[in-house]
Amino acid sequence: MIDRLRALAESVPPGGSVTIPRDWLAGELSSTDVGPIAPAKEASERLLTADEAATRLGVSVRWVYDHAHEIGVRRLSRRCVRFAEAAVDRRAQRGGRVT
Repeated sequence: MIDRLRALAESVPPGGSVTIPRDWLAGELSSTDVGPIAPAKEASERLLTADEAATRLGVSVRWVYDHAHEIGVRRLSRRCVRFAEAAVDRRAQRGGRVT
């Protein structure tokens, strides 16, 4: 396998890139002593609006904005923020409102 990867790397010009299908790579690695490949993590996590986060937490939208840094805010632009679904759910399990 190492020889095949080395040949592939040598065939690509400097600064170039190569896309390798995950199934091919997994097959190559399974035939070596490297061990199994862990399942891929989800590429993108769902992001919630402030309104969606407020509904899940049972609080007002204003409260969500006021406590954004505690929940886990992601700023998409100067005026646009979103909240990671997993972070909002963790906060909801702990009990939404904290003063």
